[in-house]
Amino acid sequence: MKINFTSLRGFPCRGFYKFFMRTFVFLLCNAALALNSGIGFSQDAPIVVDESKTLSLEEVFTLIRTQTDYQFVYRYDSIKDAPPVSVEQGVIKTSELLKRSLERSGLTFKFKDNTVIISREKEIPAPKQAVIDVTGTVRDTLGMPLPGVTVLVKNTDKVVAADMEGAFRIANVRIGATIVFSHMGFMEREVIISPENAENMVVVLREDVNELEEVVLVSTGYQTISKERSTGSFSKPDMEVFENRSSSMNVAERLDGLVPGLTVNRSPGAELFNPLLIRGLSTLSLLQTSPLIVVDGIPVADISTQTNSDVALSGLLNINPQDIRDITVLKDATAASIWGARAANGVIVINTKKGSSAGGVEFQYDAFVTMEGRPDLDYLRTLDSKDFIRVAEEIFDPERNVYEEVTGYTTSGNGVSPHEQILYDRYRGTISVATAGRRLDSLSAINNRGQIKNLWYRPSVLTTHTLSVSAGKKGYTFYGSGNYTSTQSHSPGEKNNRYKLNLRQNFEVGKRFKFDLITDLTYQDRYSPNNIQADSRFLPYQLFRDADGNNIDMSFMTELNDSIRGVYEDASRLDLGYTPLDETGYAYTKNKTKSIRNILGVEVDIIDGLTFQGKYGYTSNTVDNEEYTDHLAIRQRTEVAEFAVVSSPGAEPVYYLPATGGKYTTRNTGVEAWTVRNQLSYVKSWNDRLHQLNLIAGQEAQEQVSVLKYSSVRGYDDRLQSYEQIDYGALARVDNVVKPNQYNLPEYGLVFSSLDGERYFGRSESTTRFASYYGNAAYTYNQKYSINASIRNDQSNLFGLDKSAQNKPVWSGGVKWDIGKESFLQEVSWVHMLGIRATYGIAGNAPRPGTAASFDILTPVASIFFPETGLRISTPGNRKLSWERTATKNFGIDFAFLGRISGSIDYYDRRTSDLLGVIPTNPFTGYSSVTGNLGDLKNKGVEISLNTRNIVFKDFAWSSNLNIAFNENRITYLNVIDETTSGDIRVGQQFVTGYPSFALFAYDYAGLDANGDPQVRLADGTVTTEPNVTTPDDIKLMGTTQPKWNGGFGNTFRYKNISLNINTVYSLGHVMRRDVNNFYYGTRLDAANYSFISGNINEDYLDRWQQPGDEAYTDIPRHQDVGDGSRNTNYYTLGDHNVISASYIKIRDINLVYRLPNTLFGNTGIQQITVRGQVSNILLWADNKYGIDPEYHYYGGSRVLRYGQSLTLGLNVRF
Repeated sequence: MKINFTSLRGFPCRGFYKFFMRTFVFLLCNAALALNSGIGFSQDAPIVVDESKTLSLEEVFTLIRTQTDYQFVYRYDSIKDAPPVSVEQGVIKTSELLKRSLERSGLTFKFKDNTVIISREKEIPAPKQAVIDVTGTVRDTLGMPLPGVTVLVKNTDKVVAADMEGAFRIANVRIGATIVFSHMGFMEREVIISPENAENMVVVLREDVNELEEVVLVSTGYQTISKERSTGSFSKPDMEVFENRSSSMNVAERLDGLVPGLTVNRSPGAELFNPLLIRGLSTLSLLQTSPLIVVDGIPVADISTQTNSDVALSGLLNINPQDIRDITVLKDATAASIWGARAANGVIVINTKKGSSAGGVEFQYDAFVTMEGRPDLDYLRTLDSKDFIRVAEEIFDPERNVYEEVTGYTTSGNGVSPHEQILYDRYRGTISVATAGRRLDSLSAINNRGQIKNLWYRPSVLTTHTLSVSAGKKGYTFYGSGNYTSTQSHSPGEKNNRYKLNLRQNFEVGKRFKFDLITDLTYQDRYSPNNIQADSRFLPYQLFRDADGNNIDMSFMTELNDSIRGVYEDASRLDLGYTPLDETGYAYTKNKTKSIRNILGVEVDIIDGLTFQGKYGYTSNTVDNEEYTDHLAIRQRTEVAEFAVVSSPGAEPVYYLPATGGKYTTRNTGVEAWTVRNQLSYVKSWNDRLHQLNLIAGQEAQEQVSVLKYSSVRGYDDRLQSYEQIDYGALARVDNVVKPNQYNLPEYGLVFSSLDGERYFGRSESTTRFASYYGNAAYTYNQKYSINASIRNDQSNLFGLDKSAQNKPVWSGGVKWDIGKESFLQEVSWVHMLGIRATYGIAGNAPRPGTAASFDILTPVASIFFPETGLRISTPGNRKLSWERTATKNFGIDFAFLGRISGSIDYYDRRTSDLLGVIPTNPFTGYSSVTGNLGDLKNKGVEISLNTRNIVFKDFAWSSNLNIAFNENRITYLNVIDETTSGDIRVGQQFVTGYPSFALFAYDYAGLDANGDPQVRLADGTVTTEPNVTTPDDIKLMGTTQPKWNGGFGNTFRYKNISLNINTVYSLGHVMRRDVNNFYYGTRLDAANYSFISGNINEDYLDRWQQPGDEAYTDIPRHQDVGDGSRNTNYYTLGDHNVISASYIKIRDINLVYRLPNTLFGNTGIQQITVRGQVSNILLWADNKYGIDPEYHYYGGSRVLRYGQSLTLGLNVRF
């Protein structure tokens, strides 16, 4: 029964009337039924459902009425919006069917005889089941998590994205609501929420075959295109591994082992030179081997130098890894040639995160701390104190090194170490032999490594916090982040704090106009006290602090011995003593770096398929470097003495430099870069994607200006910020000084000091400009056959003015055949995807600014012989100078089999011509050489990327990623200045025609003769000890110092909410010299002035030849007091037997990630909490028996301090 009451507008007693009528009808119905004896009562009768289906509430009532004698009483407006109900085939009781149908609508029912009364429940807050928190994971058909899936409550603005484990959580979802799961490349799925499925649901998305072709997108910085349609060689790292590698904020370090063909140099100081190398070496200019870095479509300018070095740091250091959304590495010419004359070394394209237009605001907080212990001083293999004193005593010869000569001073000198002072005092008779013995024994019992380790080193700690927010709606999205990073280095007292702000906004104005604005700000503040560098290469017995905690004087480490220093101190009235631990507070360096990156992107849809795209970038990196040295520091005290004049013995000294205040130096460097790019893009497909066409054509202008300013004052008071005026012209020559630094020849009347080599002010500037025109085309037929082509012409002020030098366009072309879509492979079920591609093209590499140009480059120069500053030509112009040209062939295969195996194989051949370097010139020009194009180089190699899903269960999965890269190169032509005719020269060369670059040559060592001298074997078989007899033919090529094989092997294990990732890296096939003894001549073991990494020697010295017959047991040459030129110990130190393999395998990191169950968070607003731990740098295997870690070893044969493993703890919260 259905009763609808008519609205009674204007009736004064409308409420009473409704109540009366409802009561009347109800009583009337009951009376009529009661009087009808022919109708039976079927209380809770069974209902037969003939098939499973979804019914509205009214249809449910009809179903019941047709099978029973029930009648229904209800208000229509109370059920019209009730959600539908699913009924399954079978038999169900009426009460159960009604309960299921009404529970989600807030309605209830009651039997009254054969009448069912439908009414709302009491007006109390909605039942607990009305809203619920929905949690679960999204997986593919193989059970692997799907990160980034959009989870949307239909018809609302509630939306979240699945995390890296595919997990999601949405709070306060109405029961009966529909949640939509969508992801690129997968079919959309909808799920209706009920109390039974709301918690820990598992949603499986099926692949959409039509969309999968567009899933993998690659960005060239100019355009984004599906990898399936591109013929070039691209690689993308596993971003999950990249993000979880949270032991460093260095993007380059996080890429290690994740991209085939990308070599990451992790050796100390690598960030100053070549931290990244793609597909081997394409240039011989060692400061130009790094790939071009492009962020959000704009090349990143170098950061100004942060030290007094002329080497600029890569702008990649200013990118926060947690802001990165996507990375693409462009390796062959088709991929990279669009970047023209700077792309020969490859291109790394980085795109940062942006907001989502799905609605809602999402916050994310990420923090981690990385700890690394103090260095292992024993790793350097030097003598302990006992052996050191014994060796020093054995070689001591006071007649060859007369005390008066050792302690003398002209314009330089050195102090006498404590052990030598004891030996000299014993020789001169100032102490007894017994006293000398006791003192030497006392030194032998001291080990200073503990003090060095605790006083001059500390554990390093890296702490970083990032808070990001993303939000958006139709027409506007934004992503913003703030980051704070604190780096506590191993050097005590140093501070390094970095602050970053990043904001990206995307706007849509109407249907045809879009623009985006990126602003990235970085501020870095660094402070360094006046620490020394000390390790176990220093005198092993010398302590820095005594047992009472007093800092120990080490004036012997200066250039003055005790007697000379006393004379100078009396004359100058200055203390010239030196205590290293006191000096730490007497000087400091402050460094402030400010970086700005602004990018404006514009996109205008002109007509269907035709779009104008503009990209306008401005970047600025400035570094303000301050160095202050107080007058209490030994450097300033010594300098004042050098310009102190005493008219007669005992007279008051006159100081030409301030004796109070300090030296204050500022060094301001800045790099500004502008990019203006305008391009037209045409994208069109027709006939159901039978034809697909992408065209771009554009113009680009770039300019980079680098400026350096230098200023220095003396007598500076850092509290009052005042300084003294000085006549620097008068300091060009100051006669009769206490401590001369220029000439000390009183017999010729030349006793003076000079400050002419120091400029109190300086400025330099360099400018780089590029004007470019480019075009690119990509066409695909029937989604199977693709062809790409590009062309670009660059003109630059770095090239010569000749048209032949400027007009050298780069170009590329490539084809691809997607065989897997051919009909003859459609029936092969285990082949999911198979494609082959081939490309050929030319890219380039430009010279460094300031090293070469079309015009002469002038540099100021000063001299004590001329009052005015002069100019000299530092680099002569070269009108024919052009950029390096690298032609690359690439053949590749992309595949995916069995739904579990995918990857690619590439073979490439790169030929570089017009290598940049120093070339000889006609001597009549006045120059012996000029920077120009000097030779040719070729590379070839193979790259393999393999991804596998090894085990896939509901709660457990194991996947692997293997990257393999092989590269070998050879210099085919080199226009060298001088022809090499000596083997002694060849053994030290790295670049030789016909050999690989970074070649390592060695003598053919033939062991020791009966006198303990090294022998060399010549090409004709002759064995000799004679020096200077080898020719290049006698020298052996041992290999190259660059690895031939490198890559990574990663394994990820997942069990429910736990993920374990183990990343292994390897470098194979290269060589290095091992560290050996280099002390073969002399009668003194002494540290260099102010050098606390000198004085000790390699422990191999103890195994040297000492008597006839030892040559049968050792190959280390004997020691001589004085070298007489009769032998060449390099035959041993640079011999082939001391060249060893540099191959190694390391576990770069082990990451353990645990995601807390979402049920813990309730209604707190927290979506996800993830904790992680990481252990880094575990050496598994090194192919040498000497305990050498190749990453802490210079190829030339010296170790550096090894710091070992690091531990990282991290936290990520999404809310």
